[in-house]
Amino acid sequence: MHKVIKEDGVFVETCESGDIEESTLGMFYQDTRYLSKYELKINGKRPVFLSASAEKNYFKEVYLADEKNEVLISRKSCIYKNTFNERIRLTNYGLRTSELYLTIELDADFKHMFEVRGFAGRKGTGKKLAPVVEPRKIILRYTGSDNILRSTVITFSRNITSFKDGRLGFSVELGPKESFDLCVCVHAGEIDSQDFISSDFEKNFKAIRESYDLWFERCTKVFTDSSQFNNLYKRSLADLRMLLSDFGEGPMAVAGIPWFAVPFGRDSIITGIQALLANTEIARGTLGTMARYQGQKLDPWSDEEPGKIMHELRQGELVNTKEVPFGPYYGTLDATPLFLILLSEYYNWTGDKKFFMELFPAAEKALKWMEQYGDRDGDSFLEYIREKEGGLVNQGWKDSKDSVVFSDGRLADPPIALAEIQGYAYDALMRMARIYGELGKKEKANGLLRKAAHLKERFHRAFWMEDKKYFAEALDGEKRKVDSITSNPGHCLWSGMLEYEKAVLVADRLLSDELFSGWGIRTMSCREAAYNPASYHNGSVWPHDNSLIALGLARYGFKDHLKKLISGMIAASEYFEYCRLPELFCGFSREDGGPVRYPVACSPQAWAAATPIALLQAMLGMRIDAAQKCIELNPALPEDINHIEIRDMLIGGETVDFAVHRIGGGIKLEILRSEGINIIMKERGRS
Repeated sequence: MHKVIKEDGVFVETCESGDIEESTLGMFYQDTRYLSKYELKINGKRPVFLSASAEKNYFKEVYLADEKNEVLISRKSCIYKNTFNERIRLTNYGLRTSELYLTIELDADFKHMFEVRGFAGRKGTGKKLAPVVEPRKIILRYTGSDNILRSTVITFSRNITSFKDGRLGFSVELGPKESFDLCVCVHAGEIDSQDFISSDFEKNFKAIRESYDLWFERCTKVFTDSSQFNNLYKRSLADLRMLLSDFGEGPMAVAGIPWFAVPFGRDSIITGIQALLANTEIARGTLGTMARYQGQKLDPWSDEEPGKIMHELRQGELVNTKEVPFGPYYGTLDATPLFLILLSEYYNWTGDKKFFMELFPAAEKALKWMEQYGDRDGDSFLEYIREKEGGLVNQGWKDSKDSVVFSDGRLADPPIALAEIQGYAYDALMRMARIYGELGKKEKANGLLRKAAHLKERFHRAFWMEDKKYFAEALDGEKRKVDSITSNPGHCLWSGMLEYEKAVLVADRLLSDELFSGWGIRTMSCREAAYNPASYHNGSVWPHDNSLIALGLARYGFKDHLKKLISGMIAASEYFEYCRLPELFCGFSREDGGPVRYPVACSPQAWAAATPIALLQAMLGMRIDAAQKCIELNPALPEDINHIEIRDMLIGGETVDFAVHRIGGGIKLEILRSEGINIIMKERGRS
């Protein structure tokens, strides 16, 4: 399997041996591949692979051996300050002196990430320049069609013995038990050699390790009597730290590695919502970044509209030459109401009124977009249609071309109104109504409440399928119900838009055998014509999808459903490397064996990484109101968890510690520390 490490704007994906030798691997920075080949050989031969691990996310460790199994090679690497650092150590465990020749073959093709993924039809390409070779440095250069010079600066801790056609060599003589170290630093971009990052591997490794330690210290501590959930939560924190990048407004989570190591409106926003229990910094950085790139004008090329929240922000040559509309691209319908939900939730957790008011103008613009542009025909529903070729056909979270499909297999034609997005819109309206009310703008608040009530009533009439006792996935351009049974309406539980009687039917269906695989809720019922357990959106299991449904089940007090769902997700995590829930996995039933990995899933992926935190919030039935200094709990502990202890959780700037225990048939709350925050248990049934 491939191994990946990341820090801020740089990530490096290699094969298990530590080499970059396949077409999709490399060192990437700003959507450009700055290292496309990096292959190590001893005496002209590839070493024998022994083991590899990238469990810590910031550090990769590989062990190899020569063909005689006498010289062992360790490759330890990390990323620090946009620089890939590797220490290659050769140790002779033979009885005689070994004459070795270490070679490293290097290249940088400077391809855009889209080209690496298969983008074809370039209008033109740039020009690779001759490498600059110095005794301990090689510079690979490329002038792009955007007239930007890009450079990969590679420095070595020892003098290069030879260099030809991208292959450099080092002569090594090792006596018995002697070692030889070579430190390699690969930097993306021009840099003055005098200011170049230290080639001291241990120093750089220590710095990045300490930054992770500081991150863990700033996050909420969680202890349960389930070792599997404890591992899952720790993995969640580690993966979120790995995915953090700062685009000028504070750290936020990029969507996923390798294909989506960029800001994504929907993905990053939902990750911020999911992660609030553990750390609110992600939400703040996400909100600032989304407000910074909020739509300002009408631009069909990029689907930009005033007030709209972006879908995806890319950099690099293809963006600069406008060969792709991603700088940024706005082709998503759900990011804008989700932005309002995250802003409201961030305020609920932090009580940070100053930051909230700084972003309030962006919130009002987002609300105006929903009214003016999101509802294309005035029927109260948010709908999408692609404005130009090159954009996304489907613009909800299930954005593959075949994801909105009738039960007979026909694809729906746009404009399309998705069920879950109407839920997001309802929630956003309710939250903004509350905010306007608190600001003393009663008329505006009442107007939004009326709109929300009208949307709820219209939704139940237009989307409910009486014959199937379930909500449609969507309405197509002719306002016909897209009648496949999918997970989409489950998000409306999270939004609180469903009437209780219908919410019961939705919850029952979601946890029935046709949708629940035993590991998680499928995106589509196994009884549908378009169902395929190995498809991207029509039968697979997405952890983030399940986490939002779990929060919805908790909201309505459906505890038995919630326990079943959480138990399945925790059990599934045991089958994946490092207990890491991937972006998605196949929807085969549990009776068929362990969960099956989806072949090209991002891992780690932001909203999958944050899923365990959201599941924990659902288990605790937690509602937060920092302004009222109140935490409300309604726990539902699955069978294998009898004790949850929360430490160092920040609410409105105050630190709280508490625990819940299963005792007999009930749950007991134990308050360990509560500095001005009222923690209560409250049973909930109807949302």
